[in-house]
Amino acid sequence: CRIDAAVNKGTALYMMFNPTLLAREFFLPDGNWTVRINTAWPAGEDLPAQAAAVALAPGKSFVLGRKGLAVAEWRA
Repeated sequence: CRIDAAVNKGTALYMMFNPTLLAREFFLPDGNWTVRINTAWPAGEDLPAQAAAVALAPGKSFVLGRKGLAVAEWRA
């Protein structure tokens, strides 16, 4: 699910959901994305502060752990 920056005050969001028992690979649209929420990470690390958020390399995929939900952010 993607929310475009043009309709969200300059911030694009990309939500990934993995209901399976296996990790799954997601391919994000082009841009500099940062993982802001990842429920597959251990408790306490699943909602990192903005300064500690994980930046994804442009053009790379993201592997989401089993039964996880992740939200990546891109700012214009």
